[in-house]
Amino acid sequence: MLRLTAAQTALYRLSSAAAVAAGRPAGRYVEMTEKQDGYGKTTVIDSLTGDIWTYQQGAGIPAALPVDRHGSPTEAAFDAMPTDPAALRALLLEQARQQQAQAIAEEKRIMAEHGKQGSVAMPDLSDDDYVFDQATTMLWNPLVDPGLRAALYKVLAQTPGVQVRTGATDGMGRAAVEISRYENAARVDEETFESPQTGTVLETAFVYRAEGTTGTDLYLSIAGRNTQPPDPYHR
Repeated sequence: MLRLTAAQTALYRLSSAAAVAAGRPAGRYVEMTEKQDGYGKTTVIDSLTGDIWTYQQGAGIPAALPVDRHGSPTEAAFDAMPTDPAALRALLLEQARQQQAQAIAEEKRIMAEHGKQGSVAMPDLSDDDYVFDQATTMLWNPLVDPGLRAALYKVLAQTPGVQVRTGATDGMGRAAVEISRYENAARVDEETFESPQTGTVLETAFVYRAEGTTGTDLYLSIAGRNTQPPDPYHR
């Protein structure tokens, strides 16, 4: 008889909650309001193209970032992803390796522009590091539908090193399930806080042990719109 750990049990409960939660917001554009490291932030995703607009409010930071063309998978791309945990884990690993190859190629391009040669140093991440990074990043995206979100929690339940704390709260005091994993290569604790009722992300945090610093991103609201929302801070 296979026994589930307490962490796996909590993750399968999140999977069940996500599976029956409301679907993605209606409308072509999804607008997310956030508080990142204390600053106001609004992210807009075009569900048809994957383009991302980011607006910010705070002293010493740019009011808007360059548009990230195709920065997110589209709604259709998410819908085409497998929900079998083994197949989904394989896809997450494939995506991570592709992203690493692209990062190496870009770094070499920049080095060549400056007349430099040599190898590009990359963090020595394990497959489980990659899977955790990819899965938790994907859980952040509001275009992920309930079936895929439920499958992502099952993948995390089968990933070594994942820790779960129930009865937690996020930075706003909202009830949460905390999921975390230590990434040895970067010496960082990656944490994500999920709603126990819906499985949606409430907050993410990165705790850098060497520097003694923490970066946080609180998610405040998500809304769907049929037209592209304007910059909410500098209209």
